[in-house]
Amino acid sequence: MQGDPALAVLEVLRQDPAARSGDLADRGRLLRAGYDAFISSMDSFQGDLAVDLARELFAEDPAIWSAFCLEGALRRSADSEAGPESPRFREALEVLESLRESNASDPVAQLDLTNRIAILAGGFGARIVERASLGRSLASRGVDGAQITGLAALADRPAVAERLFGSLLDRSMARPAATAPSGENGQDDESVMPSSPIESLPSRDVPPEAAPWALRGHALASLELLRGPFSIQD
Repeated sequence: MQGDPALAVLEVLRQDPAARSGDLADRGRLLRAGYDAFISSMDSFQGDLAVDLARELFAEDPAIWSAFCLEGALRRSADSEAGPESPRFREALEVLESLRESNASDPVAQLDLTNRIAILAGGFGARIVERASLGRSLASRGVDGAQITGLAALADRPAVAERLFGSLLDRSMARPAATAPSGENGQDDESVMPSSPIESLPSRDVPPEAAPWALRGHALASLELLRGPFSIQD
């Protein structure tokens, strides 16, 4: 780890703004460098370093992009057996919920944060929080809510899964697909809000570009309904 550029960026992020010098004294360059270092640490499975960088980025710019970085680092670096009592789950949940409260008047931000809370809760097995967030997402016509709930319903509620995947198909055909940000296809990644130095946050709550994903889910649910009582014998 000695000489790692990510550690140098982390050290500057931890400094008082008045004490910063060189190119990284500029806030925009520092956030860009911090974000690049964060992605590099995630790609190289340096979970603790990624969490440290994400915490400092969020402290420097408490926005949705930095909150998503921190949530992702905390979730992915936690022990596989970590549950709802995990400090990493509680920290990530607190960050997301605080932003949801501060963005109460922005329905797009509310939906993005609600979906991310559902993903976070699902990863840590916090079923009550997950169900509540998925319900909010479904009520707001969130794509994530329909996808996650539809996938879960495939196991024992094919009629529910068919309706959910069918609604995604209807919406993908009725409205144009969203344009992905340049260079990425936009899931859990290089994403920030317009006021940040990393351009714009691709919302997951747009009509799905990959209609085949919803089509496969709908087809599986429909097949199960057609098989009916013969599915066990088959």
